[in-house]
This record gives sequence, structure tokens and C-alpha cells, in this order.
Amino acid sequence: MSEIHLIVQDDYINAFLELIQKMPQIRVQGVKPTLPKSKNQRLLEQLPLNDPLRKAIRARLRTPKTLEQMMQLQNYQKTNWVRLREVANAMDIQEPIELLLEQLKS
Repeated sequence: MSEIHLIVQDDYINAFLELIQKMPQIRVQGVKPTLPKSKNQRLLEQLPLNDPLRKAIRARLRTPKTLEQMMQLQNYQKTNWVRLREVANAMDIQEPIELLLEQLKS
């Protein structure tokens, strides 16, 4: 017996799926609902492949939505405070912090 996997996202196709589930030759193991598509995803599917608007929409779809996604996208590394202290001690800075801060302001 061959196996076919379908992703159903339309009301008419859902009705068709209900019809074929009643056929004895077809065995349906389960139906998983899909996540609704955003307006940008639906628009992207309708645009021709050579449309310049596709590039802008794809960039918008790749935009991170959460802080965790943004950190992963930018390869964020937490500050290693132990290593920072080691480097600062190795530099052996003699000037007072007030003088160094004043130099940064000017």
C-alpha cells in the first residue's frame, strides 16, 4: 500500500478530506491542524517569482519576533566577567577611574 501525506489548509480541502476518510480503501492515521499563515505569507504565495516585492516580504518574515530569536540571529555571547577582570588586571592601568571617564567625555 502506498503512503501519501497531505497538508490541508483550506475549508474545501477539509471537506474533501472528510469525504475520503469515509472510503474503505483509504486509511487516515490522523489529521494535524496547521498554524494559520500570516498576511505576508499568503501574499508571498500569490506573487510571481520575479516580483521585487517578494524580497521585501521574505526579509520581513525573517525578522526576529522575540529577544531569544534576535540573540540567536546575532550570535550573542554573554559577557565573560571573569575573563574581563583578568584582562583589566593584566593591563595594569594606573590612572584613576575619574580621569579615564573624563577623557572619554572629551
